[in-house]
Amino acid sequence: MRKIGAARSTWQRLSEDELLQSAGHAQILVHMLQQHYAISRLAAEKQVISFFDSLHA
Repeated sequence: MRKIGAARSTWQRLSEDELLQSAGHAQILVHMLQQHYAISRLAAEKQVISFFDSLHA
């Protein structure tokens, strides 16, 4: 649940249910970010990679 909280802090437009549905799959998160934030796939991928890296730091 700590990861869900961290993700909610990072991407406030994503609901907890959406984050749970993504089940931590990067490509699902990328797609959600593209939809909710109207950003490019590359920008979304960079955010997801950065987020996952921060969890393992």
